[in-house]
Amino acid sequence: MESPSPKVQGSREVDASTSRITSRAQILYLDILSTIFVNLALEDPLGILYAGAVCHQWRQVALNTPKAWYMIPHSVSSHLKYLKIYLDRSGNAPLHVEMRKVKSTKDTEAEIELLIEQKDRIQCLTIVRQYHLLRYSFPNLQKLVLDAHFLDEMKLLENSGSETVPSFSSTQFPHLRVFELLGDPPDWFNAKIWRSRTMPPLQRLALYLYLPEILPSDPCLTACADSLVSLTIKLPQGRNHSERLNLPRLRHIQIIEPHDGTSYTSFEMDAPSLVSVHHIISNPNITSTTKFTLQSPQTVHFLRTSRISGIHLYPGLRSLWLEHVLDHERWVVPQLAAGMRFCPDLEEIKYLHHDTDSPHVSDALRRAIMAAKSMVKLSICKPNEIVHLPGSVIMTDANCC
Repeated sequence: MESPSPKVQGSREVDASTSRITSRAQILYLDILSTIFVNLALEDPLGILYAGAVCHQWRQVALNTPKAWYMIPHSVSSHLKYLKIYLDRSGNAPLHVEMRKVKSTKDTEAEIELLIEQKDRIQCLTIVRQYHLLRYSFPNLQKLVLDAHFLDEMKLLENSGSETVPSFSSTQFPHLRVFELLGDPPDWFNAKIWRSRTMPPLQRLALYLYLPEILPSDPCLTACADSLVSLTIKLPQGRNHSERLNLPRLRHIQIIEPHDGTSYTSFEMDAPSLVSVHHIISNPNITSTTKFTLQSPQTVHFLRTSRISGIHLYPGLRSLWLEHVLDHERWVVPQLAAGMRFCPDLEEIKYLHHDTDSPHVSDALRRAIMAAKSMVKLSICKPNEIVHLPGSVIMTDANCC
């Protein structure tokens, strides 16, 4: 008897695997099924709409798994019919919706009407241009992402009397825990959006600060101070600040220097739970002018920076990531060797090497470790090879969205 061809044999193996996954007795395979479901969505967003054709159990189990549906962001950018199918097939599962349309089409208003009908299900919402969605209440919204690039356009409409820039409050979004603002907002944004209403307690706030009075007395920060877990601050250009922040639950802060280096900012922060600091200098050719003082620096275990000379400020440091090292090569060895003596718990140094970086920096780092007689592990990789930043806050649907 002839053995089956490789093609037939492979088909039988697939059938057998599918049978095991969909067997009623194998309850544990539900996680595998959901994983396949999510991966299919990433490869082919429309494929999930027809996944019920795979097998009866897939249709009955995976398509009714709220977690699987929530993990799939649906971008409202193509056709109205796909949004209708998505809303129908997902049953009562919570939704992750992205309104990324830059230009309005004849379907836009119909799509918004459908979303408003399902507003109780929406837990994560991204808005590029349809800011008037903020006039509605989303009682279960947990994450809101706004694109700031078209905010000035909305302001012009308001000045002409044809539109009103919306502001939002805790009554509209009582469960909002994450707010992110993409791009640089205009100066009027903070006064219009934040100052007119009270804000719900946020866990993660990505805020770009442009006015000197924003820190730390801004209503947004003061309202969220006791609950903030992660904060991103883009420092203003051409202004001097001396600020004191009291953020008791903050675990991660990201500080972005202005591109022209004209701002001098002095931060004094009382953040006893802080474990991760990411200091970004947008322009490698400028000198950092930020003085960052922590009341309890020993809690910081992870630091990503361009300045070796500042690591001695973090005695509890365990992981140091260096990117675009700005210190002169001749000072890398003595500064790192000296700094490591102040960080006895340091376990690893990761150098994020860019093509524009000097090839001698990595050699200098190795010499510094040898000079300090340390067992610290040194690894060199490209920034795009990084999957997850240690110490950063990862929001999941268990604690956020």
